[in-house]
Amino acid sequence: LDLPPAVIYRSPRGPQQYTLIYLHGLGSSALGNYGDRPHYFFDGSVQLKVVIPTAPSREVSCFDQWWNKGPHGWKLTKFLAWYDYLSNHDGAREDHIDWDSLAAIQQALHSLMEKEIQELGGRSTRLIMGGKSQGCCTSLDATLTFPKPLGGFVGLVGHLLSCTPVEENGPQNLTPLHFFHEPQDRIMRWDWVKTGEKRLRDAGFKVRSRRMADPEKCGHFIQGVEGAWVRSALRSICKVGDTAPNH
Repeated sequence: LDLPPAVIYRSPRGPQQYTLIYLHGLGSSALGNYGDRPHYFFDGSVQLKVVIPTAPSREVSCFDQWWNKGPHGWKLTKFLAWYDYLSNHDGAREDHIDWDSLAAIQQALHSLMEKEIQELGGRSTRLIMGGKSQGCCTSLDATLTFPKPLGGFVGLVGHLLSCTPVEENGPQNLTPLHFFHEPQDRIMRWDWVKTGEKRLRDAGFKVRSRRMADPEKCGHFIQGVEGAWVRSALRSICKVGDTAPNH
């Protein structure tokens, strides 16, 4: 499985000191959601390269009642999705997923991560992973299963998947993990999402979790505040100045 980057941003200040691989949410796309939003990632404080791939187009098992009529008859609707969902509990609890579909993406992301680390001169601690919603879950899985220490993680309105291994004293034990949650999120609800973060803390991981309201009141479907959250985490990971979000 190949994941060619759909959007790449480079710092105008010169060669990157850090690289961020950032994954979009279910049904979104790199070009459609981030192709005109470099300001989500840049504020002039970090010499950063941003790589945003697009998820494969696939049928999602739990949406088996979503059909489209085409020239050759009816077909199940396809979504840009990092992995397949087998259940849809409407945010009440974690959904079951098809692990094989996640494993294929995990392998593809690890290959992309190795490629970007090579461009950073082999410095794996200069690579930062991140994502939003399903992209957050997927990126966190790739981070925690990667064999080299990374620079950091930035996860928005997502959670730790139950199937993702949490290794005490593993390669990411000192990697700063930044999480941002919207209190009115009804898709990834805090009452069960917090269990995954406790699992990480109990294993000794460096977790920084924040619950912050979206000024546009979009709940799970955050808009402009996404950029403010990402930039604040990047400043903290790269140890640049004030790390308070600037809305």
